[in-house]
Amino acid sequence: MLTSGDCQVILRSEGTQVKYWNTNLKNLSPYIPGEQPKNTDQIIKLNTNENPYPPSPSVVSYLSGLNADNIGLYPDPAWTKLRSVIGERYGLNNEQIFCGNGSDEILSLIFRSFLSPEDEILIPYPNYTLYETLAQSYGIGYHYIQSDDDLIISMDSLFQKDSKAVFFSNPNAPTGCYYDLDKILAFCKEYNGLFILDEAYIDFSEKGSGITKSGLQLLKHLDNLIVLRTFSKSFALAGIRAGYAFASPSLIEGMMRMKDSYNLSLLSQEIAYKAFQDYSYMETNAQKIMSNREFLKGELQKRGFHSTDSKSNFLFVSHPKYHAKTLFQRLKGQGILVRYFDQPRLTEYLRITIGHKDQLDTLLSILTDKILVGD
Repeated sequence: MLTSGDCQVILRSEGTQVKYWNTNLKNLSPYIPGEQPKNTDQIIKLNTNENPYPPSPSVVSYLSGLNADNIGLYPDPAWTKLRSVIGERYGLNNEQIFCGNGSDEILSLIFRSFLSPEDEILIPYPNYTLYETLAQSYGIGYHYIQSDDDLIISMDSLFQKDSKAVFFSNPNAPTGCYYDLDKILAFCKEYNGLFILDEAYIDFSEKGSGITKSGLQLLKHLDNLIVLRTFSKSFALAGIRAGYAFASPSLIEGMMRMKDSYNLSLLSQEIAYKAFQDYSYMETNAQKIMSNREFLKGELQKRGFHSTDSKSNFLFVSHPKYHAKTLFQRLKGQGILVRYFDQPRLTEYLRITIGHKDQLDTLLSILTDKILVGD
C-alpha cells in the first residue's frame, strides 16, 4: 500500500515514462492512504480505522482448515452464496445486491457505469478524499459543497448547483457525524441524480432514540439511491478487500455489466460469507468499540480536547492549546500513529481510531505524562 512518501517518489518520476500518461493521469492527485508501518509490533496503530478485534472465529476456523483444492478454479462471478446470506439478513433479493473488491471498487464502478465526462458530481466537504481522486481519474467534473463552521452539511446546500450525482458518507468521514435519514430521504425525492450513500461506518452508529439507522430502509422509496457497505471496518476484514452495495435492480444490473468477470476472489467470498454468518459476533465487537469511543471521548475532554459527535469507530478531535500537526508528530515519536489531514479546514484536527482498551489507556497515559504536561 502506498504511503505519502511512496506517492512523492512516484510523483517525482517525471522522466521518459510520463509521456505515455493520459491527461487524466497527469492531472491526478493520488489518494494517500494512512501510513502502514512495517514494525507493527512496536507501534500502536490508531490511524486507519481498522478493527482492533480479530475476525469471527468462523473465519479463523475456515482459514486454519483451508482446502486448497478449489483455488485453481475461478470464483463465482455472481457471488451467489455471499449475496444470499446478505439478502437474508436485510430482507432483500439478490437483484438488489452487488459485491465488490472493497467498496472502493464499487465506487469506481459507479463512475464507470453511470457518469460521463460532461457530468459533474457534488461532494460535501469534508469527505472521503477518494471520491475526488476517482472523479479526476475518469475525467468527471466535481464540485465541493462546504459544511458549516461545525463541519455539518446542510442538505439544502446540495441543491445550490446542478449535478448528476452526490457522494455522501454517513457517518461522515472524517468527522464521524451522523445525518438523520428523514433529511436524506427528503433530498433524494427532490433530486434528479444519483445519491451514493457510503455507510462504511454505519455499524458503529447508535441505535434507538427513534432514529432509523441505515439507508437500506430508504430503498423501497427511492430508485436513485446506492448504499455502500464494507467488510473492512465492523467485520475486521480490511485485508481481504470485500465490499457490498444495495440499489434498485436496474442500477445493480448496470454495474454487473460493467464489472470485471471475476472481481471478488474465491477466498474473499468465502471469508466474507463466514463472517456474515456470524453477524452477532460483529455486533458484539461493534458495541465494544462504541463503548471504548465514549470512554476515550470523555477522557480526552478532561484533557482539554474538543470532539465532533462521532458515531463511527474513530474520534475527530482538536485541542485549543496545541496544533494538531504538533500533537501528531509528538505521538508518532512515542510510537502512536493517528491521522493528520493537511487539508483546508482540517489542519486543527486529528482522527483517532478506536482501539482496544489497553491501547487507549496507553494513549491517554502518554498524552498526560509526556505531551500535555502542565495542562
